[in-house]
Amino acid sequence: MLRDEVRADAAATLRVLGELGIQRTLMVTGDVEATARPIAAGLGIDELHAECLPEDKVRIVRELQPRPVVMVGDGVNDAPVLAVSDVGIAMGARGSTAASESADVVIMLDDVARVARAVSIGQRTVRVALQSIWMGIIISVCLLYTSPSPRDGLLSRMPSSA
Repeated sequence: MLRDEVRADAAATLRVLGELGIQRTLMVTGDVEATARPIAAGLGIDELHAECLPEDKVRIVRELQPRPVVMVGDGVNDAPVLAVSDVGIAMGARGSTAASESADVVIMLDDVARVARAVSIGQRTVRVALQSIWMGIIISVCLLYTSPSPRDGLLSRMPSSA
């Protein structure tokens, strides 16, 4: 019987994602429930959707709340759902070309722990961007209130023609 192996660092990666604030984890798979259920339970996954066709996966991800939704996949059947998720992450080392081309992020090393690293980098990037935006607003407001008024500007320094 052919079967995908659970990646050795999958449980640790899910734990780190939880520490990063990921609120809900789902396993959306084409595998039969009898195979998928023990894997999901062993990894501490919150919700299982088994025996899904690619269109089922797309529907499930489109309907998920709260947003944003991050999808991680590596197979050709994951390509459509990677494309419709808010952030699609393809495991590129042993994954399909279709998945890699549909994803927003491709992790080239076959290391699922890099998913948590990518999420952490994304969160830090958003934090820095927001800090920069707020600093720009604060500086603009300060300059607005500390600059001389138009009456004290260039025109008031010109000699009057008398």
